[in-house]
Amino acid sequence: MQGVIQQLGSEEKVEDYFGSSLAKIRRNYRDEIEKNLRAMQVRNQKLGAVKIGRREVEAFFKSKKDSIGKIQETVDISHLLITPKAGDAARQAAMEKIKSIEQRLQAGEDFAALAREFSQDPGSAVAGGDLGFMARGVLERPFEEAAFALQPGQLSQLVETRYGFHLIKMEERRGEKVRVRHILITPKATREDEMASADSIRAIHRRLQAGASFEEMVAKYSEDSSSRELKGHLGVFEVDQLRERAKEFVFAIRGVADSAYSDPVRTQYGFHIIRVNHREPARELSLEKDFDRIQQIALEHKKQKLFESWLRDIRETVFVDIKDKSYL
Repeated sequence: MQGVIQQLGSEEKVEDYFGSSLAKIRRNYRDEIEKNLRAMQVRNQKLGAVKIGRREVEAFFKSKKDSIGKIQETVDISHLLITPKAGDAARQAAMEKIKSIEQRLQAGEDFAALAREFSQDPGSAVAGGDLGFMARGVLERPFEEAAFALQPGQLSQLVETRYGFHLIKMEERRGEKVRVRHILITPKATREDEMASADSIRAIHRRLQAGASFEEMVAKYSEDSSSRELKGHLGVFEVDQLRERAKEFVFAIRGVADSAYSDPVRTQYGFHIIRVNHREPARELSLEKDFDRIQQIALEHKKQKLFESWLRDIRETVFVDIKDKSYL
């Protein structure tokens, strides 16, 4: 799994690629992942040195212009995120719930059964909280420290991470890896918590409209740690792609000019202010403006054709070899 994470860039990208949580991917797709990785490695080894010249690119574009489509409308956006936080009452309720589960475990009830019934981690609850084998560096640090300190069959004390409160049970050690189960109870923000966050995002929006620096506001207030390090920048997206991933964003930025801000918008992650850095309207591809992009498409097309030809040769060789041996 670490190889897949390194190849795709992050745990989040792995989850996006497979459309599932890491825990579920580990359980259901281990063999398939290994097979796909081997296929990718073979393909890269066979085709890594393939090049394509300008005349080939021009010929490819002339023959495939109608089928490779056009440049879709794109938008370059940044955002500032305020996430509703569970207040003291919600934290206390979550704490009481997980302590009651802890008491049932100490009384001898089955960990997996309680995980299926109560855990709020959708990726592992259906498997009785089983996270599979994991190495260091994959888990949240407090969770990891507690998990690796356990012996097989041992139950942890209460562990708190940004996701909530956990109880962890060590199932098995295998070299430098451990297999654990966990039960997660997440404090849920109340209506009052939501209203407080909404008030905060509106106040920030007023300051931005009055001329405050977006970068300074992001550094001070945004709770999206990954984009905060990039001054709130999320990237360049095709509008259709953005609609699939965050349709609320598309509605919020409709009619917003370059360098201007959306009104605050609510998504499953919290309250956002979106800055439209730049829009690029849809247009036809051209060799003058888009040569590098067309070259990459043409190169991948050439590689795929060569790979398919190589596979056909392999199959024919194997078939002939088997047929010849049948006469021995």
